[in-house]
Amino acid sequence: MNWIHEIDISDLLTGDLQLIKNSCGAEIAVALMERLPKTNLYISEKPLYEAKRRYIRQKFNGGNVKELARTLRVSEQFVYNTINQRASDPQPDLFGS
Repeated sequence: MNWIHEIDISDLLTGDLQLIKNSCGAEIAVALMERLPKTNLYISEKPLYEAKRRYIRQKFNGGNVKELARTLRVSEQFVYNTINQRASDPQPDLFGS
């Protein structure tokens, strides 16, 4: 659909497409229109929060809670909960018993 790039369709990008255009750009909105027509999208926060938890687990050094919270735009409590969750996870069974 290269033809669509030759005309102004900004007034047609309404609703969710307007949100996508404002957040990601018109090119992304048009690409989604082209590749996923008639598709309802729900974008869960869960993968983002899991990615933040993974980042915390990898980057936590014992004294950087405030820095992690600021970097990830989460509360310090979120960081502490993630750290404590890791500490309370059961150890894997090494002997398969």
